[in-house]
Amino acid sequence: MTNDPSVAHPLTYLFLIVLKHKFETISTFQKIAENGIDQATKGVVFVHIADDCNGKIEAIQSLNSLDKKPIVIVIRDRECICGTDAFFAGADDVVEWPCPLHELAARVAVRLGHPLDQDNLQNLNVEWETEAYLADRAQLTTVEAQILGILYRHQGEIVTRDDLSQAIDGRPWQYGDRKFDVHVAKIRKKFSQAFGSEISVSTVRSSGYLLLTETQDSGVEG
Repeated sequence: MTNDPSVAHPLTYLFLIVLKHKFETISTFQKIAENGIDQATKGVVFVHIADDCNGKIEAIQSLNSLDKKPIVIVIRDRECICGTDAFFAGADDVVEWPCPLHELAARVAVRLGHPLDQDNLQNLNVEWETEAYLADRAQLTTVEAQILGILYRHQGEIVTRDDLSQAIDGRPWQYGDRKFDVHVAKIRKKFSQAFGSEISVSTVRSSGYLLLTETQDSGVEG
């Protein structure tokens, strides 16, 4: 529950792209009351508290009154001092924002009773915050953002079509399938408009795709 894009966009990236769970941004408890808790979201509701403490505390209490009570995680701005009140209202966890997305993913996993993906969560070289920023600024679609995440984590290296197909579709790439060529072409155009020459995505003939930042030189001939 938030109207703040600086909170909504990173959370959307974390859930849709990284964790591959359904995620929806809503602004009021009323929408939850009308539609219920979608089990595809894993029954987790984030409540962002910036200044309207009383209204959000009431929303937390209302969430706890639902027949299928969700896990309620409060995200509070640093200046907000109502974290204790949120716990008394029934919140399962309170997190100060901005919060590292790796930590937030671990908190969600623990609250859901899921085993922690140690390799993924402790790999702090994977910059989810940066990926989320790039995807948001370039206005990438969900699939384009998934491709970006893989390319960005292997920047300076060639990523094959089969790499992308295995990671995104869960199956080997089939010769002649130009789906990723189309998506990468769109990413390239959007990046050019959003970042100019700072970040480039190129197609390496007969090999795959290559993401470079302005300070990198791959030495790969396209």
